Amino acid sequence: MEDKLTRLYELEQIFSANKYNGTVNEDYIYIKGELPILVSAPHAVKQTNKNHIKFPDTITGGLALLVNELTDCHVITKAHNDGADPNNSDMGIDNGYKEKIIEVMTDENIKLLIDLHGLRGDRQTDVDIITHFGMTIGQDITIIDELKRCLKENGILNISENKYYFAESEMVIVHKIWNVLKIPSIELEINWHYRNVCEPNNLIKIIKSLEQFITNYKI
Repeated sequence: MEDKLTRLYELEQIFSANKYNGTVNEDYIYIKGELPILVSAPHAVKQTNKNHIKFPDTITGGLALLVNELTDCHVITKAHNDGADPNNSDMGIDNGYKEKIIEVMTDENIKLLIDLHGLRGDRQTDVDIITHFGMTIGQDITIIDELKRCLKENGILNISENKYYFAESEMVIVHKIWNVLKIPSIELEINWHYRNVCEPNNLIKIIKSLEQFITNYKI
């Protein structure tokens, strides 16, 4: 697992460069996979929300790219602070992030979207699973049951659903994707303690959980 952590830290440097404004000229990175699951990290770098600069959801970008390498799923991450927040903008205003997700999910016959986000360390949950109370997964609770099983098997026990966020706005990625494509879409809010480089044991838990869930997901 040390190799996976080393690789995670290397990948995160793509996003942490320039004080988390990113390094590449493109607004986002897309890497094609073979497994028909798309992992997204829209807040991997700083973003703008209502004219305020928001801190990035650190490690989510590196984690998404690492999961792509481990499972051969598809991945898309925000990679440059272009002044837009893909999770709080209408399509077109987000500089093509949602459009790219829809294009990939349509062209590549994607069966599941996992949208990674960060939760503050003072929140009373390790992972909050956001589905707008089941709407964005078509009320298929077996998806959530399997995700919870993978999290718990890897030592992540404090799991909630729609506790701090609800994906009620149509501008939110998972809400928009479900409305347009009717493909199950999950927003994962991951607590800071599972994204903190000073807590490597927790990082390992979230890496293993996502790798196991994606690898074993019944297509």
